Amino acid sequence: MRILLCGDFSGRGMRELDDPASLATRPVLNIDIDNVDEVIARFAPALSLDCEGSTLPIEFGSLDDFHPDSLFNQLELFKRLRELRRRLQDPTQFKQASAEFYGDQNESEDDTLHRLMGTTQEDDPSATAAQETASGIDALLHRLIAPHIVSSQRSEQAQFISAIDRSIAGLMRRILHDPRFQAMESLWRSVHLLVSRLELDDTLQLFVFDVTRTELETTATESRLEQSGLWTALVDRQQDAAGGPGWSMVFTLEAFDASESAVMTLASLASISAAAGAPLIASAASSLYGCGELQSATDHHDWQSPDPDSNPHWHALRKSPLAAWIGLVTPRLLLRLPYGKASDPLDCFEFEEIADTDPDIPLLWAHSCVACALLAGISIQDSGSLMAIDEQREIDDLPAWIHEMNGEKRLYPCAETWLSDRAADWLMSQGLMVLASRRDRPVVQLLRWQSIAEPATQLAGIS
Repeated sequence: MRILLCGDFSGRGMRELDDPASLATRPVLNIDIDNVDEVIARFAPALSLDCEGSTLPIEFGSLDDFHPDSLFNQLELFKRLRELRRRLQDPTQFKQASAEFYGDQNESEDDTLHRLMGTTQEDDPSATAAQETASGIDALLHRLIAPHIVSSQRSEQAQFISAIDRSIAGLMRRILHDPRFQAMESLWRSVHLLVSRLELDDTLQLFVFDVTRTELETTATESRLEQSGLWTALVDRQQDAAGGPGWSMVFTLEAFDASESAVMTLASLASISAAAGAPLIASAASSLYGCGELQSATDHHDWQSPDPDSNPHWHALRKSPLAAWIGLVTPRLLLRLPYGKASDPLDCFEFEEIADTDPDIPLLWAHSCVACALLAGISIQDSGSLMAIDEQREIDDLPAWIHEMNGEKRLYPCAETWLSDRAADWLMSQGLMVLASRRDRPVVQLLRWQSIAEPATQLAGIS
């Protein structure tokens, strides 16, 4: 039996490199614990992050490349910061740098930082009249370090080194918490969760297909869906030798709300999945049920279902025959602990990913449908089919993060928020599958397998 994951695994969508014309010939790759890094290298995911007005390119060739130790060793910006720290740590070089730093009491902070980095204003094009638009590494280093330097005070060596250390930590947090970096890390750590937990073999196989959200949306506009490139890739090319359907379940690592574009995209992808003999499962955006930030939500009475007059496409989809082939899940699943001394320390430098005790922080979350993919895979490996899928509804051994709030240490919910029974029941009444966190241990439970259909209906294609 075969499970398919669809997502922007290469990051092309985040770099605006969408190419719907190539969908028909794009590979669908088999992945397991032994070849996950090989598949990552083949997809060659890459990002361009904004950092203090400059562009910070990052490429990934393995899962380890998402780790701060690897980022610290590989990225040029960190290499420059390490070199600057080395110069300041050397008593001989620090003396010279310190003398330069205080050589001219009227010197600007720009001149000071450029000298400490071994450059001059004349050498650096970022020091021209167009400095604000420059993207050189020296200018970027200046913008990173400047907030930590007190130029009016003759500081000790430790203060300079501390400024570099704070700059390194701040830059690392900025990278790890950038929405694009988190989206990419989430995709690949979700894949790793599945390949490490499931016993993948000839009986159960996991496949990944690289497709951007824009490419999915473009497919939804095709006048004849069965002639689209996505149909060719996921239906025509995946039929078994007897011409039967090629997938057991299809998961798209995207979140959908009730907007017309989202509903049309969801419906078209579900049509393709159903043609391949499999239900489609995705994540429900919290805005679908009128919630902003689910992590900080405290009262489900403020939530509301999509208005029929404002969202007719959503309500039409729920009442259509296609609805039985669609499952939407909420909330999201915690993928890893924050890096830090007490949770997951680094090898290269001391680092606390979470700088305070505020619970509303950018943790790394998986799309909620990943939990369903794991449960479906466990059902298949245990029974050889999906017929007993209702018996698989609990995931244990998840990241257990203890955070302090109001002086009290508490277990953070593994599924984004603590849901009351009433809140969970209300979400299920809206056609959603719900992940509930246990308060006593790092476990989540899928409360019920169901489709989005109204009235409530079991998912099609899993009997």
